[in-house]
Amino acid sequence: MAFVIDRVTEEDRKLFDFSKMRTPWGSPIPFVTLTIDRERVAYLARIHMEREPPHDEKFVFWWRLRSAYFTVDMTAETPPEPRGLVAVFKELRMLPELAAQRDTVLAMIKEALSVHRSSAEQVPVWLRLDKNTLL
Repeated sequence: MAFVIDRVTEEDRKLFDFSKMRTPWGSPIPFVTLTIDRERVAYLARIHMEREPPHDEKFVFWWRLRSAYFTVDMTAETPPEPRGLVAVFKELRMLPELAAQRDTVLAMIKEALSVHRSSAEQVPVWLRLDKNTLL
């Protein structure tokens, strides 16, 4: 069980039923590549990135047929390690079924972001949920 960056296959389209996925503002999401874990039936996709600072990035995370949307700024805070990243959460919305498993969902988001932000080797990622919580 591991996330990888991969092209969306026909099998993925059947497994995830992307026709039901929409951006927070209602338009379809044009998936070509995903950060995906097929065994856990989970994926992460960036759906928007601001051009101007602070370069907020909007993501959808999908697991067990449930979704979570979140907005992070990955440039606002210096990471504990030089090549790492801190994802400062500005918004996190998830369905109640996922909210009941919040710790598991956040661990999977952290893992997926680590793969999403790397090319050859995973990058350490920390999640800043609020001023006192760094995961």
